Amino acid sequence: MSVFSTMLDTLFASELATAAYYAPAAGGGALTVALIWKTPDVKFALAGAGTQAPARTAEIRAAELAAPQEGDVITVAGTKYTVANVTRDRDGLLWRLEVE
Repeated sequence: MSVFSTMLDTLFASELATAAYYAPAAGGGALTVALIWKTPDVKFALAGAGTQAPARTAEIRAAELAAPQEGDVITVAGTKYTVANVTRDRDGLLWRLEVE
């Protein structure tokens, strides 16, 4: 186990993490996962002018979730979020899921 993996295990076991249910769009049972919310700014052009807006991203350890897909659903405290974009960190330890 790498030092980064150990660090992530500690972070996801702390109060920074939120318990969530992850349900694949293809069906099957929901998984209980720990996630950490991120709210990075996303830059985009609107009517020819550049602007920024906050995005909502859930980070989930790759060890907890094998292959997330767009359209999957994350439920946190009764609120459902649909996965709109899936990326993995460069070390392969985290999934970054942009949600709507």
